[in-house]
Amino acid sequence: MARLARFRQLAPRDVNHTVWKGHNGEWIFKSDRHKEAYLKDMDELASEAGFNLFSFCIMNNHDHEIDQPDSVNDYSTLYHNLHSRHAQRYNKDMKRTGAVGNGRPFTTVVQDDEHFMTAMLYLDANPVRAGIVKHAKHYRWGSYNHYAYGKTGPGTKAIVHPDWYIRLGRTHKLRQKAYRCLFDAYLRREGMLPKPGLCSKHYFGGNEWVERRRMRAQQQVWMPLPTPTGDTPPTGDADLDTS
Repeated sequence: MARLARFRQLAPRDVNHTVWKGHNGEWIFKSDRHKEAYLKDMDELASEAGFNLFSFCIMNNHDHEIDQPDSVNDYSTLYHNLHSRHAQRYNKDMKRTGAVGNGRPFTTVVQDDEHFMTAMLYLDANPVRAGIVKHAKHYRWGSYNHYAYGKTGPGTKAIVHPDWYIRLGRTHKLRQKAYRCLFDAYLRREGMLPKPGLCSKHYFGGNEWVERRRMRAQQQVWMPLPTPTGDTPPTGDADLDTS
């Protein structure tokens, strides 16, 4: 699918599913050290920018993030800096030159909390679908263990818990238990199935909402569309509960 210009596709505070693939399908993370350094860069750069990171999953030849920038410029700047750092480090380590990633990342805008939750569960199931592990809890390079067990590590410093996750329970432990149940149910129901709408289309949501966003993208000058009742965009907020 042809890519849209960022200023046509994205609006301020959109929640996005971002995918960056290796050039010609090649690996862009040859070792755990590369994955760890990439996530540490994300921690640093996200804290400096107007940018919320909700979820991530780093595979060998691509990576996934669910994110929410304050502006289109914040989005472009963060990923340009993040991927430039990684490419320089990767080329130096591998004694190579040239492109590492397949151009700029592909972006899918997510409609609301229902689709937001599905997107996060889909990311967490990625290494299971790929046959790397039998369950996401055994995979180090995704954010599942942070949401399911409260574990910290590279990349989790930048994470902001979405509102729908905070509503899962009154305390950290209740939310974590609820998230584990949600994920296991998702894995049994559809976790092994691909979800093309989330990975190969510009928008992930209901048909009417997708059509409205497509119409907006075709406009020569950006004009915000009215938000119908019940179409509130998803948000994230810092989780301050210490219980």
